[in-house]
Amino acid sequence: MTVDCTIIPLTAVRAAEHVEALLAIDQDVIGERWTRAHVLTPMPGKWELSQLALDAGKRPAGFLIASQKREHIHVHRLAVAESLRGKGIGVLLLRAAASPATERGLSTMTLKVAEENASAIRFYLRLGFTETGRMGANLVMSVGLEQFVKQSGGAA
Repeated sequence: MTVDCTIIPLTAVRAAEHVEALLAIDQDVIGERWTRAHVLTPMPGKWELSQLALDAGKRPAGFLIASQKREHIHVHRLAVAESLRGKGIGVLLLRAAASPATERGLSTMTLKVAEENASAIRFYLRLGFTETGRMGANLVMSVGLEQFVKQSGGAA
């Protein structure tokens, strides 16, 4: 079941405007705790690749913060409001980020996920991500963007 939401680019201005709501959404993500600095610090390609999900009332429902690392789009954080998980918002955010990534000529999407976050790992595996390594208490996962678009059922 997909919830009614709109995906828009998460710009620096929008991040600053919604930072408290984003941190509230993020508070129960398993793994590293995020702060205002995590959300607001610029990185290469961050404001062109990051995405924001707004619910029907135009309130943040989820977000994806990404940057460009070499030939990859690296997802630093994907978080969806707990009450809205399992409704397709995470997939929509990832698909939305894939579009500008492919326009930049990037071929792979990478991310780290806490080893203890079993539901997130299952989610990424369903979308075609594979484990490519470990970093501390995190799994490193990646997927080719072309494969991701096919596996996630949508066009980038």
